[in-house]
Amino acid sequence: MPDDSLVVESSHGWRVFLIDEPLTFDMIGVIYRTTEILKDVGISVMAISAFTTDVFLVSEDDLQPSLRALQAGGFSVPDLS
Repeated sequence: MPDDSLVVESSHGWRVFLIDEPLTFDMIGVIYRTTEILKDVGISVMAISAFTTDVFLVSEDDLQPSLRALQAGGFSVPDLS
């Protein structure tokens, strides 16, 4: 691979939240359910599926609206104020 083939881009202002319980292989639809709730309120999200949990990135401005939407959608969300 040529040295100039590596492209690095960065973007600032992202916040991370995750599903704080171990996910098992028989649990399906976690990312779908989460991103569907955020889509319905117009929030873009990047989801990363790891071995035992799912990680979500939203813009800093969208963090609080995301957490409110997820709480309204039935997720348990800690008070971060």
